[in-house]
Amino acid sequence: MTLILAEISDKMATIWQIWLGSMVLSIPVLLGIFHKWISWLLVLLASIFSILLAYDAYCVAFTEPLFSEAVQNEMGGWWIANSIFSSFLPAVFALTILFWHLKIKSSPPANITVNSQN
Repeated sequence: MTLILAEISDKMATIWQIWLGSMVLSIPVLLGIFHKWISWLLVLLASIFSILLAYDAYCVAFTEPLFSEAVQNEMGGWWIANSIFSSFLPAVFALTILFWHLKIKSSPPANITVNSQN
């Protein structure tokens, strides 16, 4: 068995790149602005997508036999936490749009009384 040592930090995304990638992946969720039922569907899809992204980040950091130890040693816990938590950004965006539909957009307008003095 041959042991190969390699530096992985130059091949991994930075924390800023991780969050920027999650923001780019969240752009389709903006379609939920158009209709409440679209936002419900997008919450479901974005939640599934976010869970899959988080699972992938977890696997990279903890379950791959040789690679995960190198990630933990070189990238550190802060990078691992950011890679996992940034995965939930599409679901958070989708939930924000849904709450906007449910709370703000669907609430009746405030009663405005106008006092006229004749």
